[in-house]
Order: sequence, then C-alpha cells, then structure tokens
Amino acid sequence: MSDAGRQQSNLLVRPRDLSSIDVDALLALNNASVPHVNFLQRDELTGILDLSAYARGIFESEKLVGALVALWPGQNYASANYQWFSQHQSEFLYIDRVMIDSSARKSGYGRRLYADIENYALINGAKHLALEVNSEPPNPISMRFHEALHFRSVGELANEDRTKSVVLMMKPLNTSPSPSSST
Repeated sequence: MSDAGRQQSNLLVRPRDLSSIDVDALLALNNASVPHVNFLQRDELTGILDLSAYARGIFESEKLVGALVALWPGQNYASANYQWFSQHQSEFLYIDRVMIDSSARKSGYGRRLYADIENYALINGAKHLALEVNSEPPNPISMRFHEALHFRSVGELANEDRTKSVVLMMKPLNTSPSPSSST
C-alpha cells in the first residue's frame, strides 16, 4: 500500500487488543525494531504482556504492523527506565515499547496508537504518559516524533558501560479524553 493510500485508510483503522495468538507476530515486530527497543525472548515478552495494562496493535490484512505496550506504576518490572519513573513520578502510564513495521512507517499508525493510549490513560486516571527514547545509539526520528507530540525531557539514564543511554520523557495529559479515540 502506498503512503498516501495508507494514510487515508488509517482514518478507519483502530488499534485492537493483542491476545495470546498475536505473541509470535509481536515478538517478530519487536525484534525487527532493535536497537530502538531491546531484543526479547518469547518468555520475556509474555512476561511484559502479563504486567501490561495496555497492549494494542494495528493490523493490515491480518498482519501486525504496529504495536504499543504500556504499564501502570507499581509492577514488578526490572527495566531501569520504568523503575526510575516509578521512583520519581506518580499517576503515569509508562509506554514500554512502541513498534511500527518498516513497511508501515510514515503511515500515521504511530500517531494513531498514541492517540489511543492517551485516551486510555485519561479514562483510567493517569496524569502523564512516560517513556524513554534512545540517545545512544541515537534515535533522532523517534525524538522528533515524541517532541512533536509534546513529550519533554525529565532526565537521562545510561547503562554502566555507557554503550546505551536514554532520554526520559513525559507528557502531561489533558483533563478530558478525546471523543475521537477508542477506549
């Protein structure tokens, strides 16, 4: 599908909840998105999904082409980024990973997933969305995307050998959900 055709049809696309039958497709999408997300084994992914409050995907002809997974604070999740937000913030929904298939980039699906998660977060009492964007290795496309959606830096973290670092970002949420987004 062309970018223009995909953007027009995107108006009709609604993210749907991911289920156990989607795990293999989600794992493939996740691991094709490295280094922007970390590589996972199947059991690691199912563990994250078990903790998640939100796990939705976008499908084209039954193919998973985009997904977003998010967690509430207070989960037993070993991510240093998640733990930083849990220790320093409250009333947030943490976006653990968002992935768009390379064939579907520039489709508007990322924005569609973010509109959906924002509405979900508002309906469920979150005051902020929280996430991180890689700064090493750099991910300038993701940084521009999130800045355009009004996410702002609240800190930075790096691993011990400084081979990976992230910018921690948050977005305050409006007080009322968008009527055009799904729940």
